Amino acid sequence: MVQLRLLVFCLCALAGVRGFAVAISASLLPDAAAAQAALAHATADGRCWAVDIAHPLKGTLLNGLSDGPLPAGRYRLHVPLALAPLGDLNVSAIAITVTAGEAKRALGMLHFPVPDEFTDFTLDFTASGGAAVPFGVTWALDSERAKKNRTAATTPDVPKDPDAPVDDAPAEEAPPRSDADGRVLVRELPKFRARLAARTAVIERLAPFTLEVRTTQIVYRTADAAEATVIVHNVADTPRQVTLQIDTVSGAATVHPVHTETFTLPTGTAKTWTGPVPLTGLYWGAELRATARATDGMAATGGAIFGVADNIWETALMHGVMFTDKYADAKSAEEDIRRWRADGYTGLEAFFWAPDDFGDFTPDTDNYLSGQTQYRESATGTKNLIRAAHANGMCATTYANLWGSDGAAGFELMRKHPEWVGGAAFSSDWLENWGLMEAGKVQFELWALTWFKQDAGSLAAMKTHADEVIASQKAFGWDATRYDSYSSTPWTKQATGAVRAIVEAAVPGYQFGYNSAADYDAKVGALDVMVGNGGLLMEEASRDVTKFPAPISGYAARLATLRDCIWPHGGHFGLCYGISQKVPLPCDEVYMSSIALACGAHTYYDHLEEPLGHHMAFALRYAEFLYNNKMRPLQHPPGVIAFGGTPALLEWARLARQVDLGGDKHRLVLHLIPAPVVDRTMENTAMQMPAPLRALPVTVQLPAGAVVTSVTNLCPTAAAPCTALPWQAGGALTFTVPEVRYWNVLVIDYTAKEGLR
Repeated sequence: MVQLRLLVFCLCALAGVRGFAVAISASLLPDAAAAQAALAHATADGRCWAVDIAHPLKGTLLNGLSDGPLPAGRYRLHVPLALAPLGDLNVSAIAITVTAGEAKRALGMLHFPVPDEFTDFTLDFTASGGAAVPFGVTWALDSERAKKNRTAATTPDVPKDPDAPVDDAPAEEAPPRSDADGRVLVRELPKFRARLAARTAVIERLAPFTLEVRTTQIVYRTADAAEATVIVHNVADTPRQVTLQIDTVSGAATVHPVHTETFTLPTGTAKTWTGPVPLTGLYWGAELRATARATDGMAATGGAIFGVADNIWETALMHGVMFTDKYADAKSAEEDIRRWRADGYTGLEAFFWAPDDFGDFTPDTDNYLSGQTQYRESATGTKNLIRAAHANGMCATTYANLWGSDGAAGFELMRKHPEWVGGAAFSSDWLENWGLMEAGKVQFELWALTWFKQDAGSLAAMKTHADEVIASQKAFGWDATRYDSYSSTPWTKQATGAVRAIVEAAVPGYQFGYNSAADYDAKVGALDVMVGNGGLLMEEASRDVTKFPAPISGYAARLATLRDCIWPHGGHFGLCYGISQKVPLPCDEVYMSSIALACGAHTYYDHLEEPLGHHMAFALRYAEFLYNNKMRPLQHPPGVIAFGGTPALLEWARLARQVDLGGDKHRLVLHLIPAPVVDRTMENTAMQMPAPLRALPVTVQLPAGAVVTSVTNLCPTAAAPCTALPWQAGGALTFTVPEVRYWNVLVIDYTAKEGLR
C-alpha cells in the first residue's frame, strides 16, 4: 500500500474554495506491478485532488516531493489525471505540464479520452542521488488560442475583456467539500463547472541505465553497409553488471539479433558499442532496439527508427529547402540536415533553386539568382546540403518544369531556339536589371517564364532538358527530379517518356515525380509513363484544406481516390501537406496526419502531428503497412469485414487493402479512423471528439482453410503502442480491438492457398 503524507500547505477544508494546490509526497515503489497496485488502491479510495479551472487562467494542481531522498538512478513518475468537460470551448486550449526533476511532459485536452476518467500519465526522469526529487502538475489557459476561445465564448450582446475569467454559465451548485488532506470525492467532481483532478502520485524504480541509439543513416539501400552506435550510461551510484542486447525489429514485431554482450559498468560511466547492422531480410521500416538488462532483471530500452528501400519514394517524407546560399558554410548544412532528420524527414526538395527550371541546372558561377523568384543560391551550398543529406541517408530531389523555362537563362534559351517557344511572360526592364539584382542593388521577385509549343518541333527541347538533368546529377548528386504544374496532354506524355528514357539510361535508379491531378492523368492514360517505374505523383490542391474550412470526410475521400488512381500503375502518392493556420487546431492536425498516412501519402513540407501521435516516426517504422503499393482493394469489403455496433469510421472500406506476400502468405490491412464530430477543419475550436470505441469486436471472413499467424494493432499514440491481439478462428476470424480513438491500423497475416479478393 502506498503511503501519502501531507507536507506543508494551506488546508482547504472550507467549502467554496475555487482552486488550490497541495504538496504531497510520492512513495518509491520497486517495480511496475507495485506501482499499478498502488494506483488501483488509490482508485478504490474514491478521492482525488481537484481544482476548478473555470475562472483562473493558470495554476498548480500538485506540488510534491519523493518520499525521502532517491538514490542515483532512473525513475518513472505516475500521476493519474482527469479533465472535464471535454469538447468545451473554454477548456480546449488548456496546457498541462507534468514535471519530475528536470523532466517535463506537456498534455492537452486530446490526451484525455473521457470526461472525469483518470488516465495514468507517466514521466521518466533521472535522479542524481542524495535528495528528494520534486514533481508537480500545473495548468494554464493563457495562450493566444485560449484567449481567442474566450472571446468566441462571449455572447455578442455582453462584451467582455478576453483576458477576464469567463463566467457566462448558469449559477453552479456549491462545490464539493474537501477533507483535511485537500481531497474531494471523485463522484462529486461534476460540481465543479470545469476541473482538473489527480489521484495519488507514485514513483516506480527503473533500471539505472540510459541508452543512446543511433544509426548512421535514416534510410539505407539494400546494398548499403549499415552501422550503428549504442551508448549505455550507468546513472546509479554503484557499479552494475549489464547485459546489452541489440536487435533489429521489422514488420509488426519480427526480431533479428544483432549483438549481445555482458560487462560491468562502473558508476557514472558509459560504454559505447559501434558495429555493423545486417540489412538482410529488412525492407521498408525497422527499429534498431537496444536493451540494457541488470542482474535483477530490470531493463532499460532505447531505439532508433530507420528505413530500407531502393526507391527513394517508398519511404519519402519530404522537407522543403530554399536559399541554398546559407549552406556555403558546410557546418550550417550539417546542422540543418541533422535537425530535419531528427524531426523524421527522410528527404529534401530544393525548389526554385536553378538558374532555369527547365534548361539550366548547372550554374556557371558559384553564386547566382534562381530563375523563379530570384532566390539567392550557391552551387557550393547546394553540394554541401546534398552531401550532408546523403551522409544521413536522406534523399535530395530537385524541382523542375517540363512545360517551359524561366529566368534570364530561360530567356537565353528562347533566344537560341525561338522555334520551341509559344509565348513568354516577363518584361524587358526585369531582364535589363538582372545584373543589378545579382549585385543586390535592386530586387525583383517575378515568375518570369516561357512556355513551349506543344508540337513535334518542341520535343527536341527535351534532349536539352534531359542532358541538363544528367549533368546536374553528376555535379550535385540529385536522386530525383520532381516536376511542378504538370498537366497531361499527348505532348507531355511524349515529352515525359523521352526525358525518362534518356536520363534513366545514363543514371540507373534515378527517379521522377510530378505535381499533377492523378484522377485526370489516369483518365487520359498518362500514369504509366509518369509513375510506371515507381515514380511519384504529388497532389498540391489538397493542402488548401487548412486555408479555409473544408470537410474532413471530403479530405479522406479525395486522398483515397488519389491513392486508388496511382497505386495500380506502380506509382507512389505524394501529398503537399500544409498547416497554414498560425495557431492550428490540434484536432485538425491529428485528423489530417492520420488520414494522409492511412491513404498512403508521402507528405511534403509541413511536419506531421507529433505531441499526441508521433506520426512522422510511425510513418517510417510501419511504412510496409502504409506505402506498399502492391496492396490492392477488396472487391466487397462489407462482405468480408464486420464491426460490432456499426461504428462510424471514415472510408474504412476503401482503405482496406490486401496483399499476397508470396507462396501461401497473405495480409489484410485495415484502417480505423472514427468519423469527426465536427466535419470541418478550422471550425472545431472546442475540439469535440468522438467517444473512444472500446472493446470493438471485429469479424473477418477469411478464405477457406486459412490459418491466422498474427493479428497486430498499431497506433501512433505513445499510449497505445504496437500490440499483438488474441484472436479466435473457426468459421471466421474474430478479435477485439481494446480502444480506437484517432487511428488504428490492424494487420492480419494468414496463410491460405489463395488470398482475399
